[in-house]
Amino acid sequence: MKTEPTKKPQKKSIKQRINKAVVTQDNRFVYAKYDMNANELKFFMWIVAQVNSQRDQLFQVCEIPLSEIFQVWRWKDNVINYSYCAGIVESMAKKAYVEDFRLLDEKTMKEVSVKRSMPLFKFLEYKEGESYITYQLNDCLMQYLLDQKRDFTQLKFDDIQRMKSAYSIRIYNMLICELKQNRQSLKINLSVLQNI
Repeated sequence: MKTEPTKKPQKKSIKQRINKAVVTQDNRFVYAKYDMNANELKFFMWIVAQVNSQRDQLFQVCEIPLSEIFQVWRWKDNVINYSYCAGIVESMAKKAYVEDFRLLDEKTMKEVSVKRSMPLFKFLEYKEGESYITYQLNDCLMQYLLDQKRDFTQLKFDDIQRMKSAYSIRIYNMLICELKQNRQSLKINLSVLQNI
């Protein structure tokens, strides 16, 4: 027989962690090009928030319980949808951070366009019948997610958790980035925003 008292403190603990979780990322990551739906974005940002709070386990193989993921998503049913988790793992394995920038070529002394793409994860795994997802972040992302001293943005995970659209999460992230730089508004070309 499963005991309910064991489950309730765990949920409260996750809720408390969600309330305290902070996502810290380099501003380049805020404006980077990546395509995720709202749950994928929350899943990734929750992982980033955990990296920030657990520096002793940086970019190592980690496990995240499905019950925790579904609380992060604010899943309406109390039933964990295992096939949905398998689909998220498959989808997230294809996600990459893409950065477009211009660089001065030292040989020609001309500006050249550079496109840099890095997978977000070294691997993601969900084994049927298990109650967790195993993952490891790509080491290349360390410069964007760890030890940020300047040009970075922090936001409360609790604020984005309530949002239902990936677009609202991304735009909110950009607005927070601009506010942290003491700008009171964000003006961005619509085609640039669509590209991001």
